Amino acid sequence: MSLDYIKITSMIMSTLTLILLVISNYFIEKALLKEREKVAKERLNIEDIHQELEALKKRD
Repeated sequence: MSLDYIKITSMIMSTLTLILLVISNYFIEKALLKEREKVAKERLNIEDIHQELEALKKRD
């Protein structure tokens, strides 16, 4: 009886650990994606500014 209880408790704890791992991984990936989007937007802004400066140089 107690061995079955220990097995069931162990399986439940393992399941909960796996669920928490999946959830935390989801939120970490979400945060990393936001950071990558921010970097990409900044890069695009820098490229736009560079193109505008080049256009101004050519116009002068």
